[in-house]
Amino acid sequence: FVHDPKDLMIVGLVAIASEAIGSAYYILAQHFWALPFRVEMKIAAVLNLFREGASLSLTNIVWTFTQFAPLFLVASLIGGSETAWFGAPQRILLAALAFGFLYHFNLYPISARRLVENRAGWNQLMRTSLRVSAWGGIGITLAMTLLSEPLMILIFGRKFTPSVPVFAILIWVLLIRLLADHARWPLVA
Repeated sequence: FVHDPKDLMIVGLVAIASEAIGSAYYILAQHFWALPFRVEMKIAAVLNLFREGASLSLTNIVWTFTQFAPLFLVASLIGGSETAWFGAPQRILLAALAFGFLYHFNLYPISARRLVENRAGWNQLMRTSLRVSAWGGIGITLAMTLLSEPLMILIFGRKFTPSVPVFAILIWVLLIRLLADHARWPLVA
């Protein structure tokens, strides 16, 4: 769909369309193959749901903004192909960050429960998780840095070779996020 640097808006529209189609598919699949999808609009229940989910939702909105703000900054200040040289490595980074998000999202209920019931157990859980995330993150990030050129060529093709140095630096955000989320998620808990 994108043939010219001026077609940047099409990327956003395609992303929105793909999310809408994916969401519609999951709702229909749930409705026909699992449980019928029903919406009950009891105001008190909806307000309670908003109240309970507000802190977690706001942290995710801020997280998403901080991940995409650099891309918008590059696009508005420089534009053109430089946006692609930054955007391509950022897509790989965001995919890798999704695994870190999944890890912390699943650690969250255990962490919240231990924080209330057993503070010493929570401290041990966080120390162990931080150690595993740090060493695992260093290993994965170092490997991706050393393999940045073959990865970029494999995923995006030879035309994206200029984005290899960007990827080699940008991928270290993965380690930073893995470690920083050990502070963010307990604050939410």
